[in-house]
Amino acid sequence: MKPIQMVDLVSQYQHIQKEVDQAILDVARSSAYINGPEVKNFEKELAQYLGVKHVIACGNGTDALQVALMCLGLKPGDEVISTNFTFVATIEVIELLGLKSVLVDVDPDTFNIDVDQLEAAISPKTKAIIPVHLYGQCANMDAVLDIAKRHQLKVVEDTAQAIGAGFCSDTLSGKAGTLGDIGATSFFPSKNLGCYGDGGAIFTNDDNLAHTMRGIVNHGMYERYYHDVVGINSRLDSMQAAILRIKLRHLDDYNQRRQAAAKYYNEAFQQIDALQTPQVADFSNHVYHQYTLRIKNGQRDALKERLDAASIPNAIYYPVPMHRQKAYLKPEYSDEQFPVSLLLADEVLSLPMHTELSEDQLSYICETILVSGGLGYIGSHTVVALIESGFEVCIVDDLSNSELFILDRITKITGQRPDFIQLDLKDRNKTLELLKDIRPKAIIHFAASKAVGESMEKPVLYYQNNLIPLLNLCEGMKDLQLDHFVYSSSCTVYGQADEMPITEDFPFKQAESPYGQSKQMGEQILMDFSRLNTKKVTALRYFNPIGAHPSAEIGELPIGVPANLVPFITQTAAGWRKELSVFGHDYPTSDGTAVRDYIYIMDLANAHVAALKSLLDTHKANYAIYNLGTGKGSTVLEVIETFEQANDIKLAYRMADRRSGDIVEAYADAKKAEKELHWSAKTTLEEALKTAWEWQKKLKQA
Repeated sequence: MKPIQMVDLVSQYQHIQKEVDQAILDVARSSAYINGPEVKNFEKELAQYLGVKHVIACGNGTDALQVALMCLGLKPGDEVISTNFTFVATIEVIELLGLKSVLVDVDPDTFNIDVDQLEAAISPKTKAIIPVHLYGQCANMDAVLDIAKRHQLKVVEDTAQAIGAGFCSDTLSGKAGTLGDIGATSFFPSKNLGCYGDGGAIFTNDDNLAHTMRGIVNHGMYERYYHDVVGINSRLDSMQAAILRIKLRHLDDYNQRRQAAAKYYNEAFQQIDALQTPQVADFSNHVYHQYTLRIKNGQRDALKERLDAASIPNAIYYPVPMHRQKAYLKPEYSDEQFPVSLLLADEVLSLPMHTELSEDQLSYICETILVSGGLGYIGSHTVVALIESGFEVCIVDDLSNSELFILDRITKITGQRPDFIQLDLKDRNKTLELLKDIRPKAIIHFAASKAVGESMEKPVLYYQNNLIPLLNLCEGMKDLQLDHFVYSSSCTVYGQADEMPITEDFPFKQAESPYGQSKQMGEQILMDFSRLNTKKVTALRYFNPIGAHPSAEIGELPIGVPANLVPFITQTAAGWRKELSVFGHDYPTSDGTAVRDYIYIMDLANAHVAALKSLLDTHKANYAIYNLGTGKGSTVLEVIETFEQANDIKLAYRMADRRSGDIVEAYADAKKAEKELHWSAKTTLEEALKTAWEWQKKLKQA
């Protein structure tokens, strides 16, 4: 996937490069750089496109607004009403001409001028209104023109962000900029119709206004060196006009592409209560110069940080309303007059919007990652890693082997509270309904029972818990065309391997426990599912996770007697248990105890993120398998000794008989993950055991 740009002018240029290069060459060969035939031809073609009598090209959009006001014969002190929530140019030109800007608030849904407040702001000094067609859709021009007519006011439309947008009501129809007395627009490069420098234009159906404006943009001249009106130097050069002629031919297609991207965004965000997608008025279509969300409940800045972390461009248009801008402070203005503008300044966030957005890019921006079992030990740490990598996460957990307070801890660590749904994935109908509502970009599936010893005692429970949810998720993925699945598998699928270290191509042996057998069966289900349904599936065969997040806010939290070694060690060290039982002391190993590959939990969490990113970048269906471990085995007694040394604690332990289902040794060859996922375990056994003890101490204090 190409890097995402807020505006991708390079890719757009590449599509029209031959036409543009030839047009620039033609202008260079003609040497008609100023007021050449390209300018006149562009004015004619744009007038035809807009359905207006006159188009006067000028140097930029700010000049277009200024020239429009200059031709109206306004006097110093006359008032011009416009919106408080806009780019500064709208207000700037009013003040530059010695006129008085009068600001009114905006509609909370369309962000355009509030027509009720507009009429209330009119005084005997009011001479004109500048409605701004913000972000790409028309203001309520029926109401604006009705008010203007009743009060004999001129209307100058600021259509810099809405070229090509259409207005249609029972009494009025036409393109933005052609409905009032004058329309003004900008051809800044990022606009829907943008040149490769700066440019602007003014439109009108009034012959007299057109004549005056044509003189103003050219030093007030109609005949060379004869200046009939006070003017400025604001001319569109011929090269920019030539480029605009080419891009004008594509404008409707460009706007349709923006609308398609907006539709993708809207569908992706429609179920998220905290996001308000752009609201389109009944009387206007929307050409999406910007795709601007409202992020409610004070979550805008946190979302912006997450987008930044994921290298997703975003912007705030606009962070400060005009009445608070230092250059335009006036004693008659107060915050109480502009509640909507202030709210929008705190809530709006614009996402990438341009003609070259690919489906992969849109998908990456919008994606929600569903994490089943996301409040469990491995799941909760992976959720933290996902959020810190910029992903939107929804946790599904039935809380049978986890605690709800972990959600608060995740929020404390990341500053972002992920969505949480309490659900037993064995419930087929509710699982399918969940997937339909969320439509996640990917699923990371942890939810399972995971204790080897317990599985020997409760085999049926393990097959139910570990296979039924998986089958339900596969059914939902097939029905809803969801394509990406990361399966948290286990090294237990290998059984007792004949040699060490274990590579991914080792054949399955008879697993020593129902837990291991359920993971073998799960992988076989996913292998067949991927092959028959062209899905992208990655199975991660992790070895023995240990430790806790560096903050000690989350860690391994076994319910009842620990099934894993390290929490048994830490609970014994904390005095919760009298002594530690070491199961098996007669194995054919260096000290008679079993050998395992102990991987730090955050290394394992980061491996899930790496696998997800690799999966999302893959364009073909595949089934991939990776071992996740350190590549080094440690005996139980070595782990105990390392814990004692790392934390300056002496443990009480006793030797016990072997535990049913345990194997002699298992440690990973993780070179494949290092090569293909660019991941490797970084944390030493000692460092990991220190974090485990910090977590246990925090639990003891609580």
